[in-house]
Amino acid sequence: MIDRVMRDELFRVYNEYVTSFEKDGALDAMSLLKVEHSKRVAGNAKLIAEYNGFSESEIILAEVCGLFHDIGRYRQLQKFGTFKDAESVNHGKCGYNVLLEMDWLNDLPSVARECILTSTRFHNAKDISDSLTDDTVLTFLKLVRDSDKIDIYYVFYDAIKNGNLSKYPELVHNLELEMPATESLVDSMLKDPKTTISYSDARCMADFLLIPMQWSYELHSFGSYKIMSERRLLEKMCEIMPDLHNDKIVRIMDNAISNVERSLENYLR
Repeated sequence: MIDRVMRDELFRVYNEYVTSFEKDGALDAMSLLKVEHSKRVAGNAKLIAEYNGFSESEIILAEVCGLFHDIGRYRQLQKFGTFKDAESVNHGKCGYNVLLEMDWLNDLPSVARECILTSTRFHNAKDISDSLTDDTVLTFLKLVRDSDKIDIYYVFYDAIKNGNLSKYPELVHNLELEMPATESLVDSMLKDPKTTISYSDARCMADFLLIPMQWSYELHSFGSYKIMSERRLLEKMCEIMPDLHNDKIVRIMDNAISNVERSLENYLR
């Protein structure tokens, strides 16, 4: 699919592209956050692929798909001054268009090219479209979606635990920090942990941090659950949840943690 020489060249052009958005020799804080996020997602994708027993070329492709998934964010921020898709542009589609405009992928095998394009275009889609039927493309799309979610847990934890929210005001949409969680949202999640809740439904920080609890029921592979368990990502989310005196929230968190361990055990059987 992709060899290491191709991988190194794609990393080079990615870094060169990102540098083009610098002002006075530096990226702004939000762009730098996305650079760091994208490189961690690439690392997550590589590790998931390794845990899932992928071949060497497949592991390299997974890493590259992870790197490029948010390539549209830089143009989005430059043009609209925000990372909020609802107020600007779908960043997955924007990234897809960036990749089509550039010649970076032209010399890749067709399957590898399609995996990178599709995982960029649909990594942030609410659901995976039934129109996507190629098993290889779907495998890498699901891997990138998981890799992205896994790092978002880290981003939230790091920003809140280390007091860095002021550097990234859009990260939690400037929500009220101390308000209790919305009761209807909590009841909905407790009734059905897989219920779909949008960030637009969040009224406060507690709501916002509950939404990623759903993701633990949506991961696609052994490698994804193994990372979740090894890094204790949901347990760390508990540390930053502002409304843990609410017994219902504790139950939601406990159920999500139990689901990760149960899913991992099922894969190991």
